[in-house]
Amino acid sequence: MCINWTNLENILELSANDKANGDALLCEYHNKGYIHRTCKQMLELSDGAIAHFYERMSMTSDGESPVKHCRDSRWMIDSDFCLVNPRATGLNGKLGTFISASKILPIIRANAIHLTPFTSCERGICYNITSVLTIAEQVVDRRLQDLGFPAEDQLRAFVTAAHVLNKTVGFDLEPHVSQFGATVIMNPHLFRWIKLEREDRDRLDGDLTQDQMLSEGEQRRLVGEIRAIVADMLKEHRIADVEPSSADDPGVVAIKRSVASLITRALIEEGYWTVLSHAWAGIGIPSFLEYNHDGNYPRFRYLTRDGRDQADQAYGVLTPYAFYHNIPAGRAPGAKPAPNEDSFEFYSSIFHKWRDQFDFDFVRHDYVDHVFDSIVDDDPSYPISDRPTPFVLRHCIERSRTPEKPYIGHLAERYGVDLEQYAGVGYDLLMGPEISQYVTTKSLTRSFKLSDQIEKYNSGHDVKVSFVYAIDTHDAGGPAMWGDCLTRVLGAGGIQLRLFLARFGSCGLARRPKYEVMGDQDLSYNLNRATIREENLVWVGDQRHNVVYHAIEDVYDSLRGLLASARLIYREILPEHAWWLMGTDDQWLVAMVALEGGSDAPVHISGIDLRGWVGEGLRYLQRYEFAGRPPEELECSDCQIPPVTLPYRGFALFRIW
Repeated sequence: MCINWTNLENILELSANDKANGDALLCEYHNKGYIHRTCKQMLELSDGAIAHFYERMSMTSDGESPVKHCRDSRWMIDSDFCLVNPRATGLNGKLGTFISASKILPIIRANAIHLTPFTSCERGICYNITSVLTIAEQVVDRRLQDLGFPAEDQLRAFVTAAHVLNKTVGFDLEPHVSQFGATVIMNPHLFRWIKLEREDRDRLDGDLTQDQMLSEGEQRRLVGEIRAIVADMLKEHRIADVEPSSADDPGVVAIKRSVASLITRALIEEGYWTVLSHAWAGIGIPSFLEYNHDGNYPRFRYLTRDGRDQADQAYGVLTPYAFYHNIPAGRAPGAKPAPNEDSFEFYSSIFHKWRDQFDFDFVRHDYVDHVFDSIVDDDPSYPISDRPTPFVLRHCIERSRTPEKPYIGHLAERYGVDLEQYAGVGYDLLMGPEISQYVTTKSLTRSFKLSDQIEKYNSGHDVKVSFVYAIDTHDAGGPAMWGDCLTRVLGAGGIQLRLFLARFGSCGLARRPKYEVMGDQDLSYNLNRATIREENLVWVGDQRHNVVYHAIEDVYDSLRGLLASARLIYREILPEHAWWLMGTDDQWLVAMVALEGGSDAPVHISGIDLRGWVGEGLRYLQRYEFAGRPPEELECSDCQIPPVTLPYRGFALFRIW
């Protein structure tokens, strides 16, 4: 029995209606293995109903990780992923919490839940983290907290809920934090600093150049001065640190926040500023340019190798960990920089708390795209900029696993195709390139080439790796990609086509896990904004789309075993449509899709003759409808698939045996 949900059920004092609704959920879940409802319908349930559901579910589960018996992370390639932002799972203007987020877990047809950052942040940006230790108050139900169910127990309840449903849970790890957050204030030695003249903010203190100020010795001096300011302020207010903890009462939390603000103002007044994160194509570290006197902050140049300033692509609020000493401003290091062991160890240990105290199962590494473009002469420990090197990431991955938990998996936020390089570091999965592409002849050809690449690699290695097929991501709606949420840009047809390809576009050793986001299940939108503002998704609750979503998953579940043992036999990609053949020695699947990018008129596909590819004497042919109905039985003659007409973005699947 899972104590978290038992305690919550007792605290909530359930009504008869809560129990009846919870029992109905339980019955449907046991019958189907999931709950066939929309996100919106689930979020409209009472807390009592979902608490009763999980309390009853826990009677047959210990709530521990479903991969606890795995001796390595190979389970990752057999998993499918869904991004969940707990803060954005609210309704009626009230932000979501871990408890509300747990309501949508039973409808998600993926068995690995990737959580967006949930520790304290600033400016409403989930990734602008002020503390790597403290759960953000925005994801906590304050009423439950006041009733004796604190933030830590609410997170544990969410993780337990996922585990009860046989789902793993992933932590999002960032190589940067907010500029003057608690992590920076309490650990100034982990970051790079500049100090400006008090009387002339456009000059560095002591008339030093930035490279002189960035030297290891000068950085030690600045850190010593900053620590003295922090220590004096803490002593004056009789507190040990500015990191709120679960043991602090509200008054202490308020004092810590107030002192953190006072320390920040004192540091700024004295001219101390952290050096911000470089743009992805940057060289060296950002160069101090001038002081913005109106906004009261320093401006930097973000130079590339060819001297271009990429300030418009930089994140102006994030401070990277200083993984290496003596990296100059605006150019590559002339000599190999020495590692900053303190930053190495701190970054590599952030996940440990969440692994050990809350039983997280995997890590998604943010901002590790292009790390192999950011080293010198292919040396994995020779940085060309402030990004974490492959050496840093390998160290982090190795430290994430313990003898008790050797199964911790790792997903890289890498949208490229350099599988072997990231696999060599220790990653199980990369994001793959499809998220920025329509499903066209060109992009589908690339996808199948990726499958060839995956199969070739996995056939020669014991530990398997892959690219996920990303239907959607949290940043797809940002200006650098689509400019709006994919559910709005592509609509039901586009999302459904991607769902189909994620399930039936790969097989066997070339399997590509599905990666979706909350809202893809019923066309809800606003995920990108909800990561950079304190907003919820707009919960659409589209029932028609939801039927197709679950129908695709039902068919996939019925064919999972065949797909796992199948191989891709043939593919044909034409300007308006494509089809491919997958199979084993005695049964086969034919998948076909109408592609994007051309006319939106229906596509007619003439009969497909499979003789020469499949066995003779076949007797059975089924076509899957993806409309919540059983497959259609068709007459099979001479190993031919009958003619098919597909609507724009339509798809079809046939099984032959």
